[in-house]
Amino acid sequence: MNATVSPSTTAPATVSEQRVTDFSDFQSPHEVSIERLVQAVDLAYHHPWRMMWRSFWSGFMTAIGAMVGTVIIVGLLGYMFHALGGIELLRPSIDKLQNMLTQSTTSQTQKVDTILNTNK
Repeated sequence: MNATVSPSTTAPATVSEQRVTDFSDFQSPHEVSIERLVQAVDLAYHHPWRMMWRSFWSGFMTAIGAMVGTVIIVGLLGYMFHALGGIELLRPSIDKLQNMLTQSTTSQTQKVDTILNTNK
């Protein structure tokens, strides 16, 4: 952005005789965007109800999105599980887990009984 100098037939005697276009009202794109940001922040923080409603709806939509995503994933996993044979596919693992829980519960019950009997 060059300053324009008025054409003259003779060279000016001093610098003060040159006419330079004034760019004082020029705003760069960065200044405009910063000004818009300042206006947006001013609008948001000087109107607390607007800010609260925006935050409420943002959180609400985030929760709805998480719920829809969870339903889709669980539905797909359930469909795949059913297509692969359902509960029979996991039967050996479930039986092992059930045996471990039964043994653990039995041993803990015996320990508690011995503790209770010795305190009498």
